[in-house]
Amino acid sequence: VFYVGAGTSGRLGVLDASEIPPTFSAEDNLFIGLIAGGDIALRNSVEGAEDISQNAVEDLLAYTLDEKDTLIGISCSGAAAYVISALNHAKSKSSKTVYLTTNPKPLLKTKVDVLINLDTGPEIIAGSTRMKAGTATKMVLNMISTSTMIKVGKVYNNLMVDLKAINKKLIDRGTRIISQLTELDYNKAKEKLIEADYSVKVAIVMELKNCSLIEAKNKLDRVDGFLNLVIDE
Repeated sequence: VFYVGAGTSGRLGVLDASEIPPTFSAEDNLFIGLIAGGDIALRNSVEGAEDISQNAVEDLLAYTLDEKDTLIGISCSGAAAYVISALNHAKSKSSKTVYLTTNPKPLLKTKVDVLINLDTGPEIIAGSTRMKAGTATKMVLNMISTSTMIKVGKVYNNLMVDLKAINKKLIDRGTRIISQLTELDYNKAKEKLIEADYSVKVAIVMELKNCSLIEAKNKLDRVDGFLNLVIDE
């Protein structure tokens, strides 16, 4: 999934994409965020970058788009030529296309598979779409990425069982998830997490199926990582 945008829209896409790997232990290239003007535009305004349509094609040439990909073009006003160019390029490669805008009448239009049009109304400061429109955009991106992660088995019930336990906060969260699903006390759950090489999902299978680390990994591999298919069988 590619998020492509300019200015605030681009930053929000990059933000949402960057949060997927640590939250769900997903591959780094499952969600990719591109912003007009490149990475420097994440911290600084790159004036006019959204108007240079050819740059979108050049930025996407680093990837081999095909029918398995989805490109989501984000433009609150619908005025970013960079976004329209990216959508057209993706369409030419048989990728699925989604246009996310908050303007009831986007200034620039193109044919896409799905149009997400949010009518957020006028901003409290006229034209400043980084405010209300930006907030609504981030909520939609959250829905898209979270729903996707649920569909590919990264969540069990409402628990993020595929999180990366890489710091104190996430080790604590992972331990509490293990404790909740296995009824181990906190300390025992933490020991199981360490034994499972800090994989929450593997630790749960090890405890509930009374198996080794290797056996737990094999059980999960056989069902493409869907925890429910292992522990609810």
